[in-house]
Amino acid sequence: MSQATFENPILKLTLSAHEDADRRLLLIEAVAAEREPADQEPPINVAVVIDRSGSMAGRKLDAVKEATAKLIRSLRPSDRVALVTYDNRVQVLADRAQPSEGVARLVDVIRPGGSTDLYSGWLQGAKLVTGGGHVILLSDGLANAGPYTGAAQLAEHAATSRSRYGVSTSTVGVGSDYDEALMSSMAQAGQGFHYFANDGETIIKAFSRERFLIGTLSLTDARLSWRGGTIELGNLLSGEKKGWVTEVQTLPAWCELTYVDAKTEERVKAAVEVPKSFGHHPLATAYLLSETAARLLEKAIHVRSQDSAERLAGEVETLIVAIGNHELSNEDPLTMTLDQLRRASARLRELQEDFSTHAAAMESKGLFQRAHSIRQQSRAFYGDTAEDRSMSASRSRAFVNTQFSGADPAAFAVQPVTFWIDHKAVPLKVHHRSIVVGVVDPFDGFAISALARAVGLGIETDKRPWTEEEILKALEAYR
Repeated sequence: MSQATFENPILKLTLSAHEDADRRLLLIEAVAAEREPADQEPPINVAVVIDRSGSMAGRKLDAVKEATAKLIRSLRPSDRVALVTYDNRVQVLADRAQPSEGVARLVDVIRPGGSTDLYSGWLQGAKLVTGGGHVILLSDGLANAGPYTGAAQLAEHAATSRSRYGVSTSTVGVGSDYDEALMSSMAQAGQGFHYFANDGETIIKAFSRERFLIGTLSLTDARLSWRGGTIELGNLLSGEKKGWVTEVQTLPAWCELTYVDAKTEERVKAAVEVPKSFGHHPLATAYLLSETAARLLEKAIHVRSQDSAERLAGEVETLIVAIGNHELSNEDPLTMTLDQLRRASARLRELQEDFSTHAAAMESKGLFQRAHSIRQQSRAFYGDTAEDRSMSASRSRAFVNTQFSGADPAAFAVQPVTFWIDHKAVPLKVHHRSIVVGVVDPFDGFAISALARAVGLGIETDKRPWTEEEILKALEAYR
């Protein structure tokens, strides 16, 4: 038996043991159940940590202030938000405050200052939300002050914050001068997500995506452990499908699963059955190729000449061929991986033809963003609006697909059809405490929270993007 399954009402895990001529792999596939909001949802506990160093002056800081105010206004009265700024010193503007217009307006006092003590700013935010909280860390530069400035050091602290104190970290890098290796590794170690935001619109989009993610968590701090090994499964969203793979020499006799239920804050521990033998599971090598692709794209930080751009492009194209020859090349996760590699190859070839230090720095940040999207396809993000929209199909496939036949007439007792037309949303299913809707951007956290306030119930999306024409057609019969 080369496959084993664990299932409870919250989560399903499938473990597959794969062996071929080159390696032995253990594949873990997780599916988090679609869940309605609980009677008493635990509060969102978030700290926004803002770089206010001198280089942030102007449009960057203005966009960050706008995005932060929108995030605060999108939160519920039961949520808590901390607001921290840093340059060479740290200032707490709000200490785990109830979201309010007054707190949102605190961003107006933020002014650009000196150097960048990123560690101390992040640490202050993490301390304010200890115990299941989340830090959104923003910077446009290098960590050039404070006790820790290296990527490995800061990633280690982010990992400790997650494992010991239950605080996750997402990062937003702004412009062309921030340290993408540092910001990316902190997000990965902190079980959050990293965003490359090159302009004001993208900063706001990144904050909106984070608002969706922190409001859709089903379970956090998940890990699968056995004697001699651990795989960090991290956070899973309601309805999310995800996979991990690791090399093994022998199969463990047992595994233990632990996680925190985000709806009840209960810590769960369970024994998980392990496959008894190895077999053929091509999905294992598919996930291994995707991880190889993500690591390859992160080598972009070393592209400093036309020759190095050419070498990396060649490596990317060799991997494209290898993935194209895989038996699952037309299926997830390789579909998204191939798309990202092809786009990366095109941009690297442009650098090879017309190299500049600024263009290489920007491309490196873009390729780190692509690496994160490959690793976490449900959270796939790119600053360019058209390209981000093209990722929407991959994001949608990373969730359990629930088919709805059309609008639920029961929703029109909650709000009339004109309301749904005005808000560009199709009410697909009315639950006791929430409504599932179809919207143009199912991952727009700001729009979803605004709709929830207007409806007076929780709002879930069906995770697939609808066109405005589809929305109007679905509602037309109920005019």
